[in-house]
Amino acid sequence: MSWEEEWLRELREIREGMRAIEKGVRGIERELRLLRERGWGARREEEKKDDRLESEREEATSEEAIADPGRENEEMERKNEGAERKKKGDGGEKKDGRIEGEGDENVVACEEKDEKKGGGDVERSMFGEGKKGGERKRGGWVEVMIEGRREERRYRDKVVKGFGMEGGRDVWNREEETMERDDGRKERQVVGEREEEEGRRGGMGDRRGKEKEGPKGEEYERKRDRVEKEGERKGSWWKCVEEEEEGEGEEVKEIWQKVKDRMDKKRREEERVREREARERRDEQMRRKRKRRNLVWRGIEGDNFEERCLCLRVLLERMLERKVALRGVEERVGDDGKSILLVVLEKEEDRDEILERRGEVGRRWRMSVDEDLTREERKMKWRIRERARLERSRGKRVEYDSRRLWIEGKEWKWDEEVESWKEC
Repeated sequence: MSWEEEWLRELREIREGMRAIEKGVRGIERELRLLRERGWGARREEEKKDDRLESEREEATSEEAIADPGRENEEMERKNEGAERKKKGDGGEKKDGRIEGEGDENVVACEEKDEKKGGGDVERSMFGEGKKGGERKRGGWVEVMIEGRREERRYRDKVVKGFGMEGGRDVWNREEETMERDDGRKERQVVGEREEEEGRRGGMGDRRGKEKEGPKGEEYERKRDRVEKEGERKGSWWKCVEEEEEGEGEEVKEIWQKVKDRMDKKRREEERVREREARERRDEQMRRKRKRRNLVWRGIEGDNFEERCLCLRVLLERMLERKVALRGVEERVGDDGKSILLVVLEKEEDRDEILERRGEVGRRWRMSVDEDLTREERKMKWRIRERARLERSRGKRVEYDSRRLWIEGKEWKWDEEVESWKEC
């Protein structure tokens, strides 16, 4: 396995690991989102349930107050009479009488406040008939009840402070917390009733109320929830995680692109090398094919080229004992300055037969004949000759030609890759 494949395998493993991490983070984000949505849904359900219970409780209280206004009026009259009697009583009850008087004054102040808002007297604002009068009566009575409870709480605080009753303080503290919750709910109810009243008069409350009702109100709620979720998502930690993942993804892409470019460059270089080698092999084969009928003669004597050609023709006829057809003869000068004849025969059989009898040519006529080899073939022939000389010096039986070598009857071949001899 080459280093490119190992590098690619490591990069693939890194990419698979990053994909697994990304998948896990997305799963965690999905679980967190579901938990957050469930929490929001539970919170909305609790708020809706509390509002429904509160509205039912307030409606029941208001219905009781509207259904029996005479009884409430009698109770207020009795409270006023009791306050007057306490004011006229002895000095020991002076403190309590003053406290009750303060409560009555607060009640009267609340009634005067309702009278100013309603545009009439207290009885008309609380017990008057008609649509608008009934609405003002309901809101004013609730405010009177709230103010009365506040006065009772102040009175209890004073009593507890004066007598120092721990048990009573605990009970009244719990009652005080309950009353505060009730007062808060009633205040919200009063505010809602006022907004509804303003809406009936053509104010902005009508439009706000209509927005919260019907299909348009549901669409408005959905849009608001979607905007809130988008805002929370944009400001959440998941946005940071996504940005980090995008940055890491870009870095991985850059590294992968660099590796890919490097591999493409090396692949193109290897392709060019292979193409060059293939072209050289094709050219070598073409040269070998052209030279298969060629022979190289050395040592032919003659005054000129024509005499040397005639001498060569006579020599071939005597050697083969028949006429030999020649395609052409070319004269060259060797490295030693002597003349060399390059002979092109018509038949390959004549060439092979002459090569088989080249030993006779050397012994009988003191000439040498050989194949017309390419540069690579000449180089290989030199290697074979050197190895044959070495093995003969070791006392082994050696046979060879320009392309093959036999040592003790076994053929040996030159390996180009490792550049050494190998037994076939």
